[in-house]
Amino acid sequence: MKAVAPYLQVTPDCVAAGHSFVATDAEHRILGVAQIHPGDAKHGNLDLLFVDPDQMGKGAGRVLYLEAAQRLRDAGDTVMTILSDPGARGFYERMGAAFIEDRPSDVFKGRKLPWLEMRL
Repeated sequence: MKAVAPYLQVTPDCVAAGHSFVATDAEHRILGVAQIHPGDAKHGNLDLLFVDPDQMGKGAGRVLYLEAAQRLRDAGDTVMTILSDPGARGFYERMGAAFIEDRPSDVFKGRKLPWLEMRL
């Protein structure tokens, strides 16, 4: 995580713009976080989506994913692109994203990351 931390930051500007958001439980504990980047050419990005490991499989990821898709749709995007961790590929495919290709990691030489897209 230390090596990829510079790529996975939630910034105050993104929060203020409504591009970063969290899922919480009834006691207002944060269960996960997501961040989008609306696109200029109708292709917006899901920049990050993390769920507390103890909360995986309980719906927080689904809520964050659907919120990200809606916010990109509201921004005028027609496709949500996702550069995923290989372990999360199945989640995104279950949510309706289609695998496009493996792309090289910017951080780890020789590692491939799945690129997915979802029509909005």
